[in-house]
Amino acid sequence: MPTILITGANKGLGLGFATRFAGEGWKVLTSCRNPAKATALQALAEKHKGKIRIDALDVLDHKAIEAYGRALQDEAIDVLLNNAGIIGKEPQDIGQTDYEDWDKIVKTNVFGTTKMCETFVGHVAKSERKLIVNLTSGTSSITRKTVGRMPGTKGEYHLYSPSKTMLNMVSRYLAWEYKPMGITVVVLGPGWVQTDMGGPEALFTIDQSMDRCVPLIKGFGLKDTGKFILFDGSEPPW
Repeated sequence: MPTILITGANKGLGLGFATRFAGEGWKVLTSCRNPAKATALQALAEKHKGKIRIDALDVLDHKAIEAYGRALQDEAIDVLLNNAGIIGKEPQDIGQTDYEDWDKIVKTNVFGTTKMCETFVGHVAKSERKLIVNLTSGTSSITRKTVGRMPGTKGEYHLYSPSKTMLNMVSRYLAWEYKPMGITVVVLGPGWVQTDMGGPEALFTIDQSMDRCVPLIKGFGLKDTGKFILFDGSEPPW
């Protein structure tokens, strides 16, 4: 039975991934900031008794991440799925920059994910599949940034998008560092999805995103390490 570890699994895409992988017979290790309030995740764990573990974790807390790594020291993790992330306050238009909020966005989306990779690389290395997937965004592409705000949004995400651009570059570095260990590192863009972050006008439901992303994740291998791949399997310009 393969094992996946998913951060930020209490709602949205994280819950979607947990639901899909548990349904396919995987052992699912999940974390979120407040498990007591994660009623949907608790219900999922009840449905799949013995297959889903729920732990408290705030990826802003690096010591907590280290403790989490020690708590799971006996686990071989086939897929580390770094889903936890925040979009930050809105609007994020140029001229209205909230630097304190930007600091929190980067610390969550970049530092937290990087710390997870550094902490759990040993767990991934001793697994069969040896895969790290860091969720990014299509808005992180510098080349594709040729227009202003996206339709249906409250403003321009000039704080959130660069955090994912930074994550892409860090993931690229990690890919080459971990390749000798047989570990694949991929950044995956799940599409514009109807979550709290994506909003109700987003193009895809969570299930539609899962239909595209889960098969991709299951098929990733060393041939893909260091790549930025979107939900449809395409590789956008960075």
